[in-house]
Amino acid sequence: MELLLSVILLFYAATVFFYSLIPKKGKELVLLKRLKKSTEVLKKKGLLTGFIDNFVGYIEIRTKRWNVKFINAYKDNLEEMLNRAALQDKLTHHRFFAIQIASGIGGMVFYLLVLVFLLEAIEMNVIYLFLFLLVGFYMPILWMQDIRKKREKKILKALPDTLDLLTLCVEAGLDFSAGINKIVTKGKEGPLKDEFARLENEISIGASRIEALRNMMKRNDIDDLGSFLISLIQAIKMGTSLAPILRAQAEQIRMKRSLRAEKIAAEAPVKMLGPLLICIFPTVFIIIFTPIIMKYLIK
Repeated sequence: MELLLSVILLFYAATVFFYSLIPKKGKELVLLKRLKKSTEVLKKKGLLTGFIDNFVGYIEIRTKRWNVKFINAYKDNLEEMLNRAALQDKLTHHRFFAIQIASGIGGMVFYLLVLVFLLEAIEMNVIYLFLFLLVGFYMPILWMQDIRKKREKKILKALPDTLDLLTLCVEAGLDFSAGINKIVTKGKEGPLKDEFARLENEISIGASRIEALRNMMKRNDIDDLGSFLISLIQAIKMGTSLAPILRAQAEQIRMKRSLRAEKIAAEAPVKMLGPLLICIFPTVFIIIFTPIIMKYLIK
């Protein structure tokens, strides 16, 4: 309890110190602006959500001013990861970095308040505190990777049918741009359709088809989609017909998908051994050997 009071007092002292650095003329204006903004957020999103949003926003404003080389490199890496997870329109890399810091602080608060002071399940330890900080800091990355994997699965599932539609459009006499437009307007909703819509948008604003296809390949680290885009880029460079290449790529991707399904089916018995050994076999042994042991003990 004394440690908790010490932490609260240190936080209060730091707040008072930094507040004293603000000029007197600007204090009232700053407080009024922040109070107005915080009140609007709390009304829209609720008390807890609004508090978290304000807290993350404050961290984002502060971290934007950090001009450290390795932090800037890390933020550039975050921007690339957000692009691959298709979250670039919802989150900036500055915002995501602030969410990571807030999550790390939340991990430390959870350790101090819940596990140490309320439940008394763990003794206070600096190493544990640092571990909870790292776990909290890394949790948003796991969330983003999960979204990316689900998105990649949806793209792989929709890719053969989308290629068939594009092949039919090209064989019917439409050019490549018109075929992309048909996919965007008539295709099934999903991340692959969104990628083709972005491809069409880049071509319409002046990018070459090869450049737009390369940008699409950078955004999606998927082997099947990458091989299709590379074949398409080569065909455009050489000026060959696109229809045979599209048809061959669709058949090849379907074959790879069936091979992946066979591989997953072959791995199923091996994966079932764990639950069998841990859950089912002990129960069977208890049912079989319990009567024998009881008879032996009675005799």
